[in-house]
Parts: sequence; C-alpha cells; structure tokens
Amino acid sequence: FPSHDRRTKRKKNLAREVEILSVAEAKKLLEVASRDEAAQFFVPYLVLGLFLGLRPNEASLLHWGKIDLDQGSIEIRKETSKVKDTRHIQINQVAKAWLKAFRPQKSAKVIPLSGYHHRVVWDRIRNLAGWRVWEPNKVINGSQIHLKEWPEDSLRHSYASYWLPIHNDRPRLAEHMGTSVGVIREYYRRPVPAQLAEKYWEILP
Repeated sequence: FPSHDRRTKRKKNLAREVEILSVAEAKKLLEVASRDEAAQFFVPYLVLGLFLGLRPNEASLLHWGKIDLDQGSIEIRKETSKVKDTRHIQINQVAKAWLKAFRPQKSAKVIPLSGYHHRVVWDRIRNLAGWRVWEPNKVINGSQIHLKEWPEDSLRHSYASYWLPIHNDRPRLAEHMGTSVGVIREYYRRPVPAQLAEKYWEILP
C-alpha cells in the first residue's frame, strides 16, 4: 500500500489548478511552427496535444500508420500509452484540417527526431512564441523582456478545458484521453466560457 505521504502528494497534485493556453496563445504557437520551415514538421505534434488531447509521449511515439484521416480515427497502442491500454480516438474536423495540411510526404513517425533534437525544436518554438523555457529573459535595446513561464502539460490541459464546455460529457472525454472520470473531475473543475471554447475550435490552418 502507498504510504500516507505518497497518498497526500497524489491528492494535492490532483487538486491543483491546471494551466491552459489562451486562444491567442494556442494560435501563436501554431503560427510560429507553421511559418518556420525548420519547424513545420512539428505542427502535427502540437495538433495532437491541442486538439486531440494526447500525452506528450503518446504524440512523440505515434506513427502515421496509426492515423487514419479517411476514417477519422487514431489508434493509441498500449505500448505507448501511460495506462497500458489500447484506445481509439475520433479525429475532429479541426485536427483533421491541420494534420492534412502538415502531413509530410515521407515520414513514419509523427516526430522523426531523437529525444534531444525533439526537445531543441520544441524549446525553439515555445521561445519564439513568447515563453521562457531554458533561456533567461531577453534584453533588447537595454530593456529586459520578460517571457512567460511555460505551463506544464498545457497542450493536453487546453484540449480538455475547451472540449468540455462544447460537449459536457466527462465519461467520453476520459475515454478519449485514456484516464478516469475522477481525474477529469479533479483537474477540470473550472469551466471555460462556451463562447471562448467555440473560438478555440475555430483555429484552422
């Protein structure tokens, strides 16, 4: 059985307020990656998190062969899933539009990079979009530019937070995300206004 300290730590982690990206921040992240020829291949990774709620590890290990854009589904194999269970995710129209627009001609994996190079590109995109990842705050013309701190796991949290006001179906969201309804209730207690959520689901390439 887990110790009292471990149970307390887990309860605190579940009860914490999650941080999400604003609609403008999500757009900016996609715009930076889309316009940078050296980073365009990273757009599908962002889309899998922002619009389909995949975990970072699930997205980075996913093969294009498991993404069926014609049928509109993605298969997450238990080998790459945190919960060690295979699940199928329906691809919504926003995600489909982005994946069709930025699917490379030849690539087996969604992210065809090693862990280190993956992180270098990911850090570059976030930094250019206005977040401080590893670099110190910038000084331009003698003035310090304070960049935002990157919110942990915010792609996945944004997906869930903007999905719920539209669909209002926690069990279905839990199934999509490969987690429990209890976790969904704990993490996503503060509702996003429906009008704001609608704008999020209008972000198209």
